[in-house]
Amino acid sequence: AVMQDLGQMIGQADDQLAFDRLIREMLTSNPKETWHLATTLGLLRGYSSKWDHHPSQIWTKAGGSIPEKVVSQFLAFCSSTVADFTLDLSDRAMAVDLLGYLPDYFSMPLLRKLLANPDVPNLQLAAVSALGVSELQDAAQLLVSPELWSTYTPKVRASVISHLVSKKVFVPSLLAAIEQGVVMAGQIPSSDRKRLMNSKDTQVRNRAKAVFTDLEGGDRMQVYAKFKTVLDTPGVAAEGEAVFLKICSACHSFQGQGGNVGPDLTGMKNQPADAILLHTIVPNYEVYPMYQATMIETTGGNNLAGWIKAETDNSVTLRTAYGSDENILRSNIKSIHNSGRSLMPDGLEQTISREELRNLVSYLKSEGINPL
Repeated sequence: AVMQDLGQMIGQADDQLAFDRLIREMLTSNPKETWHLATTLGLLRGYSSKWDHHPSQIWTKAGGSIPEKVVSQFLAFCSSTVADFTLDLSDRAMAVDLLGYLPDYFSMPLLRKLLANPDVPNLQLAAVSALGVSELQDAAQLLVSPELWSTYTPKVRASVISHLVSKKVFVPSLLAAIEQGVVMAGQIPSSDRKRLMNSKDTQVRNRAKAVFTDLEGGDRMQVYAKFKTVLDTPGVAAEGEAVFLKICSACHSFQGQGGNVGPDLTGMKNQPADAILLHTIVPNYEVYPMYQATMIETTGGNNLAGWIKAETDNSVTLRTAYGSDENILRSNIKSIHNSGRSLMPDGLEQTISREELRNLVSYLKSEGINPL
């Protein structure tokens, strides 16, 4: 971890000679250890964040003077680290992260295999992040392929969506997946839907309006009034747990299980059932200031959304919709916009049945572990 941080600092610095020298040492070191991968990851990640270059350009610049045999040996070491079950999972995940900065001909087959293996979710999430670094349409199309999308957990899906909406080159693939019914429009955060519907790209704007208008154009309070009748019949709290895990747990926690993107829902059991339903169907009815969505556009044209976790004179840290923290240098920020809205998307009622919605409210009104 220390070497990764040091590598990132050198990658972000203005000393090109120090960058070239250190990355050459990492590639040619023998024997190789995992800290060599960590340092290389930090170097490439830092260099990429500073100059907003395509990762393949970074690799060409860094490895152009390195013999092909040395590069091949380094790639083989990275691959063997990913597959080594005797190593700590954090080391293997770090090697997967590094794949996002390595040549596509080498990384894509490995990342495809990792995406198709939900048995190791940490590596699957790392594979999503690695593909998110890419600028390839093939990467976006792989992330939303029907055979893979149907196997993703809520946390993995949230991660995929976050990466696809952040890059202009990925947006057409996301819109195509929505048009084809692979991805549901209600799974996209409202702030991102509105941004795409107002895109300067005419084709993106028209396609976004076609798939998102029903969600963004209606009165959410009318939708709430329509669904209040689900509370006329008691729900089954025990069955609501499965609904929570499927729909909410990627972002929210309840009774100690779930994500850390949105507020902890444990205290909601003290609220009336109709209030819980209101916040579920109309997430923008009341949004705590710290959880309001902030959109950042980088000088390289990428778009990130999340709530601001920390700020310094030099950088801003966003907690994204899938629980990771993105640190953006202020020198790479083109614009910052606080929408005042929630990261939680409207339209959740379109993704579950009325019975599931009723059971979810009952579960959130329960004690969780020992439901009423």
